[in-house]
Amino acid sequence: VIDTGSDVSAVSSRILRHFGIPVHRQGTAHTAAGPVGVDLYKVSLDITDFADPNAPELVEPNLIVMELPAALPSIDVLIGLD
Repeated sequence: VIDTGSDVSAVSSRILRHFGIPVHRQGTAHTAAGPVGVDLYKVSLDITDFADPNAPELVEPNLIVMELPAALPSIDVLIGLD
């Protein structure tokens, strides 16, 4: 899901645990309910269209993402403005 209201991408804790990604540092997310402490992770993000092998790819090899503060049904990644 693309979230234009967020300046940082967020990943579900289930995905972070599945790939064994360690916490990079602590941070603060500013939500409508106020500031919330979050864990930040250093990941590599690759977006491609598998249906079209000639399509361009988006690759961010060193992206800092936050863990989603709450589980969202059927959503594993929110792509922010970063």
